[in-house]
Amino acid sequence: MPISFSCPKCGRSFSVRDELAGRAGRCNSCQHCFQVPQLEPVLDSAATSGHYQLGGAAARKQAGEYQVPSSVGLAAVSAHSLERIRRNERRWEEEDNSGSYHVVTPKVTWQAKRRAAKRRKKSGPPGALKEFYWKRIGGVRNLLDNLNEFGYLLCVPFIAILIISVIWQSRDWAVTGASGIILINIIRFYINLIHLAVIPFRKSLMQGILFLIPPITFYYLYKHWKPMKKGAFKLFGPLFQIFAVILVFTMLPFLHSDEQSKNLPLPERMKQETKSLFEETDANKAKLEEFSREQGTKLLNERHRRKSMSLVQKNQILTRNLLKR
Repeated sequence: MPISFSCPKCGRSFSVRDELAGRAGRCNSCQHCFQVPQLEPVLDSAATSGHYQLGGAAARKQAGEYQVPSSVGLAAVSAHSLERIRRNERRWEEEDNSGSYHVVTPKVTWQAKRRAAKRRKKSGPPGALKEFYWKRIGGVRNLLDNLNEFGYLLCVPFIAILIISVIWQSRDWAVTGASGIILINIIRFYINLIHLAVIPFRKSLMQGILFLIPPITFYYLYKHWKPMKKGAFKLFGPLFQIFAVILVFTMLPFLHSDEQSKNLPLPERMKQETKSLFEETDANKAKLEEFSREQGTKLLNERHRRKSMSLVQKNQILTRNLLKR
């Protein structure tokens, strides 16, 4: 325990370790020489106050282990330290405000009880019908995502055709590539639009039906923008590709549909090129449908012919077998 004392000449306070008791020292302020006082045993006062200091226990090392005696003595407390302990006790007694304590129960409103009941209901396991509904909605969303990615992959060869046609300055091939890009991205736009409309159905059937009503659609997007943000941004991908194709046909002179459009302002030129591009796209779409119809008819006729030939061959084989018998 440290020894606290004052300089006999100037009164400066010092606090040193108890190992320095009895040694000579010098004051830092007045350079007066003094002797560090000894600890005064005050066993009776310490016993009355109820405060003690543990005495030092000599530890002996034997065979790599420390042995500490089981009985620990109580050392005396100095008068100065005892007085400080008593002052602390008086302060604790003054600050002590012991009395009867009561647990205050907080008041819970009916709104808080209702919210807590809803949270408990939501945290519970879903029923079989709700789980089946969630699985079906999740399957529809995955299917739409796969179709969107497949459409994006289909655009890659048409983009390559458009780039090659621009390098070779061939308008016919450029129109073919642009028609493919526009058709596929229109389909992708509607797929992403359906995907956006399916997201509210994930929460409940009623929210999905209300989302399909135009005024409520914008309010729902405003209130639930965070879960709807990813689906809404997917709509801009197809629109960006269509706008890029129109911009290419507007800026490059050899792709213009009319020679007179070169002198028109940029907005009018974009309108004219957009109109001509969509007309040519519709024409190519009609040609593609007619080609598909013809090829489908050919395939059906070929299959019917093969089936008829197989039936004739079977009849011939049966006839031969009957004649042999």
